[in-house]
Amino acid sequence: MSLAALLTYAGALFIAAAIPGPGITAIVARALGSNFRETFFMGLGLVLGDMAYLTAVILGSGRRGCCRRISRRANPPISAYPSSPGCW
Repeated sequence: MSLAALLTYAGALFIAAAIPGPGITAIVARALGSNFRETFFMGLGLVLGDMAYLTAVILGSGRRGCCRRISRRANPPISAYPSSPGCW
């Protein structure tokens, strides 16, 4: 990778990390319009949701895990799973 490509990539990652997402925007809006208790529980819900999502990703419950289960069967019908491109 050239230096120019590396700097471009690093700049794009920095911009993506610096822009707040919808979760942060919702927390700020809730904090400005509500009390601490409601804002705390909304933030807790966001954190728990992120943890559940990342746990599911780490455990492999995505499309790749589905493909491994399907491909273990003898002669799996390809047409039965048209929404799984790249599994075969």
